[in-house]
This record gives sequence, C-alpha cells and structure tokens, in this order.
Amino acid sequence: MGKEKVFTPIDIGTMTLKHRVVMAPTIHEMCYGGHPTEAYLAITDTYARSGVSMVCVGGATIDPGPTGDVFPNALSIASDECIFGLQRLAEVIKAQEAKACQQLYHPGRAAARYWAQTDPEMLPWGASAKVPFMAAPKWEITKKDGKWSAVNVMPPAPVREIPEGEIERLVRMHVLAVLRAKKAGFDAVNIHFANVTLVMDFISPYTNVRTDGYGGGWENRMRLPCEIVQATRAAVGKDYPLIVRIPADQGLGEAGIQLQDTLRHVVPRLEEAGVDAIDLSAGVLDHTPNKIIPPMYDARGCYLNHSEAVKKVTKLPVIVAGRLCDPRMIAMAIENDRCDVAALSRPIMADPLMPKKMMAGKPDDVRMCVACGYCMSEAGWTKYCAINADSARERTFPKIEPAGNPRKVLVVGGGPGGMEAARVLRERGHDVTLCEKEAQLGGTLRVAAAGPLTREWRTFTRWHMRQIEKLGVRVRLGTEVTKELVAELAPDAVVVATGSVPCRDVPGADQPIVVTEEDVLLKGTAIGKKVVVIGGAFWDVETAINLADQGKDVTIVREADSVSMNRLGPIRALPILFGMLQAKHVTPLFSTKVVMIEKKGVRIVDNAGIAGFVEADAVVLSTGRVANRKLLDELRGVVADLHEIGDCVKPRCVADAVYGGRLVGSRV
Repeated sequence: MGKEKVFTPIDIGTMTLKHRVVMAPTIHEMCYGGHPTEAYLAITDTYARSGVSMVCVGGATIDPGPTGDVFPNALSIASDECIFGLQRLAEVIKAQEAKACQQLYHPGRAAARYWAQTDPEMLPWGASAKVPFMAAPKWEITKKDGKWSAVNVMPPAPVREIPEGEIERLVRMHVLAVLRAKKAGFDAVNIHFANVTLVMDFISPYTNVRTDGYGGGWENRMRLPCEIVQATRAAVGKDYPLIVRIPADQGLGEAGIQLQDTLRHVVPRLEEAGVDAIDLSAGVLDHTPNKIIPPMYDARGCYLNHSEAVKKVTKLPVIVAGRLCDPRMIAMAIENDRCDVAALSRPIMADPLMPKKMMAGKPDDVRMCVACGYCMSEAGWTKYCAINADSARERTFPKIEPAGNPRKVLVVGGGPGGMEAARVLRERGHDVTLCEKEAQLGGTLRVAAAGPLTREWRTFTRWHMRQIEKLGVRVRLGTEVTKELVAELAPDAVVVATGSVPCRDVPGADQPIVVTEEDVLLKGTAIGKKVVVIGGAFWDVETAINLADQGKDVTIVREADSVSMNRLGPIRALPILFGMLQAKHVTPLFSTKVVMIEKKGVRIVDNAGIAGFVEADAVVLSTGRVANRKLLDELRGVVADLHEIGDCVKPRCVADAVYGGRLVGSRV
C-alpha cells in the first residue's frame, strides 16, 4: 500500500505532515491533578511509535475551576503550571518524528456530568440556562397506553447562562491555552468546538436560545467561535497552525446542527476567521453519544459523506474520523478525495502498528477495531481495548519476548482467548498445537458474528486465524481433547480455554420447542414463526433483532429492567438498542420473569406480579452461560504445568478472554 496518495505529504498551514494518517484526539483519564502520569506518557509514546504523521493529544480543559471538569483525571492546560507536563507529552511525540498537536476545550454545561451543583452561583456555564445538561442517563423501560418506551429517569442538571461580560474571559481562556501549547512545543492546536463544548452550544440552535448579540441567527451564533479564532490568530501569529474540530451533524435533526448548516454557515465563517484545517466529528454528549463514537452497528467510514461534502465548500484540508478501521477504505477515501486526512483513535488502540503495516503493504496484518465499545465501558473506560490487551498497560504488562527455553504447548479451545494464547506463545518461539472441537475457530464469538449487527467480530477471528497460520501454529479442528489425547501428545504445558456452554436453568428448558442461540444462528435449526427469546446474555437483544430480520414474530423476555449500558458504555446505550427493537417490531417484556416454558409457549410474571402467557413455536435461550470445566478438572494433578483462561474460568466478555490469553502466552 506504500505508494498511494494516503502516504503523500499535506500542508496544514505552515506545518507539513509526512502523510495523511493521524492519531485523533482521544481523552484518556490517566492524569493526576490535570498533569500527565507516566502511564499517560507511555500510551502517548505508543501512539507516536505507530507511524502516524501527527498525534493529537485529546481534551485538555482550559478552565482551572470545577466548571472546567467533565472527565475525571483528565488533562489540563488551564494554567502555566501545566506547561511542564505538556512539554513532556510533546517531546514524547516528536521524538518519534511525528507532529504534536494539542486539543483544548471548555466543557460548558457538560461539566454537570460529574459536578452536580444547586448553588446558582456555582452552576456550570451554558449558552442558555433554558437548556440543561441531561446528565448521565439512567434508562428505564416503561409501558404507557400499551406502548413501550425507554425513558431517562435521571433529572437534568441545571446550568447558568454565561453572561455577555464573561464571554471575553472565555475567549482569553482559549487564547492563553493555545499560547501554553505553543510554549510547550506543540506544532499545532486543535480547538474543540464539537461534542461536549461550550462553544458548540453557542453554535447549535438546540442549545443557543439567547436573545443578545450571541444568539439568534447563524451570524450571531457563529460570533463566539470566530472571535476565539481571530483572537488566537492575533496572539500566535499567522504561522502557527490552528485546527478546529466541529460537529458536521449533531444527530438532533432540525433541532440541532445539520450537515447543510455546517456547509453553509459553519465552515465558511471559520475559514474566513483564519483556521488552517477543519476536523469533523458528529454528535452531542448528552443526546447522541453514539454519533461521537459510532458503534459496530454503523457502517465503516460512516462520516466520509460529511468530509466529502465539506471538501466541496472549502480549500482547507479536511480531517475526518468515524470507524476508519479498514486500511484499504482509508487509502481509497483519500485517493477519491472524500477526505484529506484520516483521523484514527480506536483503530490505533486496537493495533498500534496500523500505519506502519499500511506503509509496509500489509493491510491484512492489521488487527482492525471492531467498534465493540469496550473502551467506553466502565471496565475499559477511555483506555483499555477488548482485542488488544496491551493498550494502556505499557508499563505493567510483560513484553512478548523470546522464550529462554522453548517448550511444547497444547492450547485447548479456539475462541478468542485460546487463539490469543496460541499466537503469543508461538511468537515467543514455543512449539504450539491448538485444538478446537468444532470445525471452525472462533468459539462463542461465532454466535455474535452470525448476526448482521455484530458481524464485525468476524474480522477479529479472521485476523487471529491469519496470524497463527503465518506463525506456524498447528491447528487441529474437529478435535475434542480428552485426557487420553493429552497423554498421547505429551505437551510440556497445557492451556485450557474450553469456554462456556448455554445455561439451561430455566424451568421447562427441556421442552422440544427450546433451542439455543448456537442452534439457530450457527447450526441453522429450523424454528417456527412465533419466537420468544429469553434474554439476559450479552448479545440477547441483537439475537432478537437478527431473528426479526428473518421474518420471525419475536418477543424478548428479560428479567432485568433494562439493556445495561454499563457493559459497553453509551455507544450501546439502551435507547439505541431499544429503538432497533421497535423498528423491527420486536415486543420487549422487560422486568419480566419466565415462570415456566411449556409445549406451546412461555408463562411469565412481571415485577408487578401480573402473570401472562406468550405463545411460541420456538423458545431461544439467550441467557447466561456456565463455564465448561470438564477437561480442566480431569487434567488437574495429571498435567504439571496447567493454565486456564477465558470463559472456562468464569463466563465474561471478549476482553477478559484476550487479556488472559495474552498474559498466559507471555508467561509460559
């Protein structure tokens, strides 16, 4: 891939990027008192070593007070005390011959996310007090007039309208922050006018209902961002590159900023004000977070239509992010002038060598981000990656180094944990055999990958398959490992990754109408028209939608009162999935317990004690899973060096399996 346009230089003002793949601004909550920790410096170094032409350090707040906080342990650029830490960040980046860019912003009303106040004088700033921040959502399913809906029961967080007299101070905050970035050695700045910023709230008709000179029509609403750019330009001079990040579309329809508004009003005014490049994002934090960080439900390159349209109205370089995980898509998009620069965040978290692999002409070796959302979950929040266990663990994880004494290792189970263990073990020089009882690798991921919404998991399995083949791992499919086979193979060490099996603890689960997700999605077991999905597992909602796409009349029954958003963060939040259920005409019965599965359906009772019966031709179990520990128990005391990873330890998520595989692979 080394000769395409993507690897040609491009100028952003007076700064020349050696090629057109950059690290997008990414907020990592890895700071202390606003200053970068050693862990933050380490992950920044990883990004700089990836081969990107520029690393944009994400989200430094410009306000020294609590009204400047929106993420805990985030970076600050609000005082001169921050300059030393910022210098270290810039040096780490530039040491790898990449350009260093610092993003900065004021969160405005979004500060209410972690800083609730009732004192009117201490409330976060907003463009208008009439538009509160909708806080961290807590979704509940309710039924009214026979219709189900998802309702955020968290009260909105009030804000105070920033007075016109304070706006001048807000402009100065931006200017001083840019001067600090320049003094710290950053080659450019990215001024954040999107997603979660006070300035975006001035631009948007949804949040700006002011009646003074900063409210009303587009000229007034664009006044603040233009004043910031003009004042900054006057302070730093004409040669310092200024990039602005804007929301091409907030995803709010006519109520908010739409693409046509960006084309007609936002971009032309910012270009006239003196910016050097346009960086496109989408969404708004408290309403459409799934637009800011699009999930795997969205198409790859989902915002290339935005950048393609913006390029037609400006001569400035146009940077875009949004599911740019496919190296070939990136190259083609830039070749076809759909964008000038590709900004990658999650894709580089997933594979920190992605740009180098692209330049080496090895796109198939890229471990592509699947947009699973783990990095936005409570477990992985803003730093950990489900498919790359090394992310944010640079200082704590054992390195993948040659084994001092290569050994013969048997890995049992070809799911994500087993494949990762086999890959790392072989990379270290061990003689590795991987046995899988099914005819294909993938384990439980094959169930998730069977549906159209979650088919991206196939890319992760395919990547693992390519790597273990290239490394020379012996793979034996259709082979169920027994104690006798282990004795025959005589390995020096055994890694058991036998996964889990569907839980059948529902009363009546032995009825003929009962099938599992594996039966339906993988084995093609025929089922009738009326289907009840008994939920509770990780992908139960997607399974219900998948069956509805097949023309089934689907009801999903869940004992929980919601689709948890904590496991995969706001990008898999309940309203998104619930909207899909509604669009596919799936009947949701949440806060509902299955009493008994019978020959012709399911007896249920809701949390109000009201009993009912749902007719069904088939009942699909998408409940929890139980660890498959049979082989593990048989080998205890027989195999001296025995290891267990993944769901056979405890059914959890892909990230846990990959973590276990990576760790055991580096220790054996």
